[in-house]
Amino acid sequence: METGIKMRVSPEESKSIQEIVFANGGQWAGRDKEVQDLSRPFLFLNDQCNLTYSYDEETFKDKWFKEVPAALFIETDGTCGAQQLYVEISDLKKRIFEKLEKLEKLREICDHVFESEEQDPDNRYKACIKCGQLQDVES
Repeated sequence: METGIKMRVSPEESKSIQEIVFANGGQWAGRDKEVQDLSRPFLFLNDQCNLTYSYDEETFKDKWFKEVPAALFIETDGTCGAQQLYVEISDLKKRIFEKLEKLEKLREICDHVFESEEQDPDNRYKACIKCGQLQDVES
C-alpha cells in the first residue's frame, strides 16, 4: 500500500479510503479501525500506515507527504499503481525513441539492399533487408 501520502477527500472517498487502509493492516493514529470523521476534507497516511486528518488547507499544503488523488488510491486499492505504470510507460517511451534514433543513424550509412520479398500488404513498397527502410516499388 502506498504510504507517506496526503489526499483531498469527499465523505464518500474518505469512507472508501479508510476501508482500504484498514483492510491492509492500517489504522487511525490512535489505533482505532472504525470508519469515522467523514467530514474531514484532508487525509494523511504515514509510513506506519496510520491515518490522520485535518480540516485546515494550510496544514494540508505544509505537510511534506506526496499528494495523491483520492480516486487513484481507491481505484488501485491503495497501491497507486497508475503512477508506477506511468513511470514504466515513460521509460519504455524513452527506450523506443533511443532505438529509433539508432535506426535512423543506421539508415543514413546503410548501402540499401532491396532484394527482399517482404512487401507491404498493398505491394507498394519493398524493405531493405539490412535496415528495413522502405522503397517505393515504382521507383
